[in-house]
Amino acid sequence: MQNKVQLDNYKKLMAYINEHFKEEINIPRIEAICHYSYRNINRIFQAIHGETIGKYIKRIRLEKAAEYLKYSSSKIADIAFEVGFEDIASFSKAFKKK
Repeated sequence: MQNKVQLDNYKKLMAYINEHFKEEINIPRIEAICHYSYRNINRIFQAIHGETIGKYIKRIRLEKAAEYLKYSSSKIADIAFEVGFEDIASFSKAFKKK
């Protein structure tokens, strides 16, 4: 990051994603938080993390789901919805792929 403002905006985005990963995180909200276009922040994000914002969110959701599966007695479908997947089929496909 080139300056403190850029770093602060990036930190705000990371905090938002990590707090709201269970919710739908859309492009206008990302742009409003970090004050960059989605294209630019996604490029910066990928350079830092090695993955896009969307892939990062999906990975966080899957990691949290794996944690819930291991340490809770909730049903798989309930866990899938809890971590932000809209249907069990997309959760199952993503989980198997990962």
